[in-house]
Amino acid sequence: TLTIQDLQRLLFCCAVILILSDYTLVHFLVAPQFEIFTPSVVAVSIEIWTQVIVKCPNMEVAIMCEVLMSCFGTVKLYIDPFYHAISYCPTDKDEID
Repeated sequence: TLTIQDLQRLLFCCAVILILSDYTLVHFLVAPQFEIFTPSVVAVSIEIWTQVIVKCPNMEVAIMCEVLMSCFGTVKLYIDPFYHAISYCPTDKDEID
């Protein structure tokens, strides 16, 4: 299993590589956190993203867009129970009594 400290070290390494490279790796820095999505992982992720933005300000828009796309991806998985038509099955009162 992956601990929060292991995840943090891994994300720091990814952040360093991202700062030294281009925008193509931003997805890999942002997307995995939305799969795990626990409060501790979110806190670590925000710390990492903030440090990347401080070190490389031109990455801010790319990171924020990726966060937004990942958020929308989690919303797409939600199934609204009121979206589908509701069918009622009438009961036979004689059978109930």
